[in-house]
Amino acid sequence: MITTVIVACENASGEADFFGVRLLCTDEQYNLGEHYDSAFDIATSEGYSPSLGIDEIEPAFEWFDPMKIKMLQTEEHYDMRGEQ
Repeated sequence: MITTVIVACENASGEADFFGVRLLCTDEQYNLGEHYDSAFDIATSEGYSPSLGIDEIEPAFEWFDPMKIKMLQTEEHYDMRGEQ
């Protein structure tokens, strides 16, 4: 399954920001919340300090326009299925 996670974080300049990522994961990884861990790891590697992850099934997700979040403006996704 491909899921989208929006991460509330601090950017390299110390400003509040959002980082979005699409992840290809197994149902088990999703059910265990591992998609949040992967999203935090990717955000960190991009220079962000993550604090909260939100995925598509959470009520807060509806407040976001994915096309306004830089990393979600393409169909690119990370394959985390090999991380089991």
